[in-house]
Amino acid sequence: MPDIACPVALHARRSPQACAVRDHGVDISYLELDRRVDTLARHFAAKGFGPGSRVGLLARNSLDYIVVLWSLWRAGCVSVLFNHRHPLPAARALAEQLRCAAFVIEDELAGFVAVGPWVDGGAGGSPCFAAGQRAAIVFTSGSQGAPKAALLTCGNFYFNALGAAETVPMTPRDRWLLSLPLFHVGGLGVLWRCFSSGSAVVLGNDEPNPAEVIERDGVTHMSLVPAQLARLLKVQGNVAAARTLKAILLGGAPIPANLLEKAVTAGLAVHVTYGLTEAASQVATSSRLEPGDIAAARVLPYREVKLGAGGELLVRGPVLFAGYERTSGLEKPFDADGWFVTGDTGELDDEGRLRVKGRKDNMFFRGGENIQPEEIEARLMRVPGVDAALVAGKPDEDLGSVPVALVRSAPGAPVSRALLVAQLCRDLPKFKVPVDFFRWPASDGIEPLKVDRPRWADVLISGEGLERIA
Repeated sequence: MPDIACPVALHARRSPQACAVRDHGVDISYLELDRRVDTLARHFAAKGFGPGSRVGLLARNSLDYIVVLWSLWRAGCVSVLFNHRHPLPAARALAEQLRCAAFVIEDELAGFVAVGPWVDGGAGGSPCFAAGQRAAIVFTSGSQGAPKAALLTCGNFYFNALGAAETVPMTPRDRWLLSLPLFHVGGLGVLWRCFSSGSAVVLGNDEPNPAEVIERDGVTHMSLVPAQLARLLKVQGNVAAARTLKAILLGGAPIPANLLEKAVTAGLAVHVTYGLTEAASQVATSSRLEPGDIAAARVLPYREVKLGAGGELLVRGPVLFAGYERTSGLEKPFDADGWFVTGDTGELDDEGRLRVKGRKDNMFFRGGENIQPEEIEARLMRVPGVDAALVAGKPDEDLGSVPVALVRSAPGAPVSRALLVAQLCRDLPKFKVPVDFFRWPASDGIEPLKVDRPRWADVLISGEGLERIA
């Protein structure tokens, strides 16, 4: 497979003054970004950080983070990316276990990049990445237990960006708001999509009003998870600003049908997407949805998807990761033909449209009947007044398991057990209707991008400290 021209260096030569990063209203050109990246990459090499050296990063999105990340790749190093909320002692211990030569936290980033003056001439060379160059270790969401350390290559990110452009193309005038963290493949995917197309990454999603950022910085594209979209739709000013966007990529978690319908009806250019850490983010993405459309995504170029036993989704192609990092070495969980079993179940029609049902590991059985919790959750989310729902299988001596549900109602819109049961019985067979409903405990003020399913399923099954909905 041929080498990949570094897109930052490429656009620093082709359009040096074009904006590469807009940092809270300030433009950084491709030439300037390339100079900073090149200088720091040389510094890494001088300090003994050779190809394959690992550097742990624990920080929030920033220009310095982007410079360090791209410099590490330019130097042939591997970035090990930690959630900035990860307890520091545990992160340091894990970084040591993963053989990191250095570990950098947010407060140290500025000092880490202060190795100037930035040298002129960074754009004069032609730096390339080998497709198989190891680039990043990203931790999976841990939706089925402890997070796994997925090792991704430059080729994985490059081909993911190339295929994504088939459905959501970008021009050098476009700007994508970096609304997902860089320790997730969703955030990394934004970098590669923007730099590969010569467009700009916009920082500033930490500001309280998205409308101001969209208008001030000329944002044309966004990536959101359902929780972020729900928050955006609550403020009319944000909705009006979001209508000006060319595309909103929505994925990363199950998407409630009523949330999607509300966004599409509001005139937002929503594209639903299915992806996974192990495939460097996107696997399938829909065209822009219109009212009444089926929320099905089409498999993108450089990916193949097929159905395995029980409707389980299998993926392969150049976007697929190198494997999981273990203490014993690199685990390569692929079959003889290169297929990776995702653990997700779904349907793939004759037109290549993919609809994801849920996680196979979430499925349980009630008296011989299989139950997919996500199906019940989707129906619960259609009940007026329900903001969030989670279903789990509670052990039962006679039936094996029975469904129980955790429900969060909207402020000022209490729901009753009778209402929930009546609504569910319209769409579901009786054996899928939960035997108990509980109120979701009050939030601690920090809304995660994705629900910690294992944690809440354990709480739900135990029932400890929960209030039953009467």
